[in-house]
Amino acid sequence: MTRAVPKGAADFIIGFERCVLRVYDDKFPNRISKPGDVPVGRWTAGVGHTSPSLHPGMTVTKEMAALWLLDDLRDAARKIELKIGAAALGSLGENQFIALLSFVFNLGTGDPRKPEWTIWKLIRAGKLDQAKDQFSRFVNWGGKPAAGLIRRRNAEQALWVLDMEVEEVDPPSSVTRAEPTPPTPTMSTPVGKGTVAAAGGAAVVATPLTFEGVGKAVASVHDQLANVHGFHITKDMVIGALTLAAVFLVSLALLKLYQHLRTAHP
Repeated sequence: MTRAVPKGAADFIIGFERCVLRVYDDKFPNRISKPGDVPVGRWTAGVGHTSPSLHPGMTVTKEMAALWLLDDLRDAARKIELKIGAAALGSLGENQFIALLSFVFNLGTGDPRKPEWTIWKLIRAGKLDQAKDQFSRFVNWGGKPAAGLIRRRNAEQALWVLDMEVEEVDPPSSVTRAEPTPPTPTMSTPVGKGTVAAAGGAAVVATPLTFEGVGKAVASVHDQLANVHGFHITKDMVIGALTLAAVFLVSLALLKLYQHLRTAHP
């Protein structure tokens, strides 16, 4: 069973196709047809719909035009499946499928008497990143680039790339690293007496200054610095740094106590 036409396909295509509620010759879309006229091209109505049942002077309703468009998109989906196969069609993202439906609705799938278009070969080979560049090759009308076709191909290519960008988003670091990235610790209480604060630029959870608390602080600082690119640090180095900091703080406290005692007892 051919893949179902996405809901957004019709709206996307209507953005580039006129909906004409009278039959016209597709070679002269602005000429009003009259009964008895002989077409140079094909009788067309609605959103680019052609059919042997159309005749000059005939008018159609918007509802009929919408039904014809859906039928034509289903036909385009069948043509795409014949070119690339059901497996390749099923592997396309929804936006990529809409882009191809617009492309085939506008151009068909190519002349079977001529070499096959490269876009079909690339899609069958799964080279979707290379296939996106093929849209810009189909912008000529009457041997010259046409602004309308350039705009349409650019929009189709943008849709195609949109699905590629979704697929290429990097997963969370916790599933790409050997071990989950630990959350950045934050201060649980205000830094003050009996706590260990920041060391080496890494935020550390405030911990009471006990042997157990110092051990946890050392481990926390070590884990934080170990995750900084370019750091190669051991726990002994952390202990040394914290010891020096503790000696400095104790010396400062003793100095303030000495000054206080001198002031109180001159």
